[in-house]
Amino acid sequence: MDELVSIVQACTRLAFSELFGNKEHFYYCVLLVTGEGYAPTISAWSWEALNRECTKQEAEHLRSELMWSYADSPYYAFGEEFFLPVQHHLSLRPSIDELSDEEWDKEWQDRMLAYERAMKNLDEEFFFGQGETRKQVYINVESMPMEEADISRAIRLNPSSEILKDWLSDMQ
Repeated sequence: MDELVSIVQACTRLAFSELFGNKEHFYYCVLLVTGEGYAPTISAWSWEALNRECTKQEAEHLRSELMWSYADSPYYAFGEEFFLPVQHHLSLRPSIDELSDEEWDKEWQDRMLAYERAMKNLDEEFFFGQGETRKQVYINVESMPMEEADISRAIRLNPSSEILKDWLSDMQ
């Protein structure tokens, strides 16, 4: 499992580093995972991107809908090519088609734990900021479609984040 954490962490760092090069102020940074267990990808929102999208749509009421929408983000699946090493590593592991439902559930949980550890490690390196800056950034590993465990992960990964309250409020 440590090898998967390490690979995901490196790939995530590369993808977000490339994205952060645009000098926008990001408040939403997530790894996204499908139920089939493919390699994750990222999605992100910056305040600048949110303002551009709301202006484009000429509807401020859409702001709260767009704010947390991984699929509507202009940065959805940004840098997915950086995750090819993860996909290669996962191809060496059992797939959903090779396992019973119970075995796949265990494999899925192991993968999600590895992805969460990778994000936590990056956070502990202050990759997403520190102090007041970090409190304004929501990070998570989210499944598509969303599942209850996404909320628990969000709380674990954002223990002192002020923006987590907004996310939790909007998820209800």
